[in-house]
Amino acid sequence: LVDFHTLWCVPCRKMAPIIDELEQKYLDNIYISRVDIDKSEDLANQFEINVVPTLVLFNESKEIWRKTGIISKEELIKVLDNNL
Repeated sequence: LVDFHTLWCVPCRKMAPIIDELEQKYLDNIYISRVDIDKSEDLANQFEINVVPTLVLFNESKEIWRKTGIISKEELIKVLDNNL
């Protein structure tokens, strides 16, 4: 799971504790990474990230799910559990 965000984005900051918690919950099953698109513009362009926060779930290097904007912890857990 990749969390594309910026430091100045208020919704991104609201999502940060959820991402932190899920990173610990899924430590052995899912790799969670954060990308600050202000620091990684090329990567943001490569994955066509135009809005933050954007979460992208990959399986074997293929994008299998994408969500732009805030998502509840419960909804994100359902997505992750369904893709384990």
